[in-house]
Amino acid sequence: MVRALFVYSIHLTKICILKKIEDVKKFHSNYSIKNGSNPMGIDWNKVKKKYSGIEIHNCDYLHENSIIYGIQWLKNWDINGI
Repeated sequence: MVRALFVYSIHLTKICILKKIEDVKKFHSNYSIKNGSNPMGIDWNKVKKKYSGIEIHNCDYLHENSIIYGIQWLKNWDINGI
């Protein structure tokens, strides 16, 4: 059996908090990888240089509205899980 130990350092002052659809749109605009004018996903390496983690509020609302605005990366997150 192989066991692995992962150690994470989270600085609470460096958390990105997404509460409103405007927050998600701004985050998407700042960190999306683009192929021409089409967003391809999020540049997580760029995100981790600034933030230690992401906190998402109003999960159902943000899921529904992110799809309306064409923000596809958020719809795959299981952010309502336990």
